[in-house]
Amino acid sequence: MTKEYEHSKGSLNSNQHAEIDVDEYYADIDHMMPKNGVVLDIGGGAGRDAVRAKRVMKGLPYVINTDPDPARAADATALYGDMIEIADTAAKFDDIARRGKIPHIVCGIDTLSEFNRVAKGVEGNFVLCNAVFMFIPLEKHQDSLSNLFKVTATAGHCVVRYRTENLKEGMVDIDHATFDDQSRTAGFEVNRTEPLADPAGRDHVWHQVILKKPYPRYR
Repeated sequence: MTKEYEHSKGSLNSNQHAEIDVDEYYADIDHMMPKNGVVLDIGGGAGRDAVRAKRVMKGLPYVINTDPDPARAADATALYGDMIEIADTAAKFDDIARRGKIPHIVCGIDTLSEFNRVAKGVEGNFVLCNAVFMFIPLEKHQDSLSNLFKVTATAGHCVVRYRTENLKEGMVDIDHATFDDQSRTAGFEVNRTEPLADPAGRDHVWHQVILKKPYPRYR
């Protein structure tokens, strides 16, 4: 940790993210990642956490990274070029995954059509959505949670983390109860855990919501 991190109230760049040890930050949810299945990081930036998922799970899961910012795609290949390649067609997506690497798709939670075009409707058994909802306008949260539900596999878990302190311009202040209600409306089961310390040592906490996509109810 550096003083640059300590005094950075807002977002860090890709290089700063890459330098932070997040093993403890994710230790409480590592057991949710499937040994066989799909790990999907929505809004994963340059792919630090996707690369970590490959390492922690010894390369077994099928890991996919997404981010809507094309600049993060450039960062991904610069920082993790041995692990991540850009997938902009279904054929590239299949080839990258077949070679055991991580496909990076330039898309956001609101552009599922692009995700489905490239990933062909793949669903995540474990979906990470870290710091994403802070950047989505509040009026779009319900639709975004419904999209998140669509890319989560049945019985799969989706972990959402956000903060409500040290918000920069453009970030939204999320009300916990409203977010939980919207998650239930989208179809998820909701479990909120204790807040987590910031892995970069900044003076805010991260709120964690664990969402589960239940089995369909048949009559």
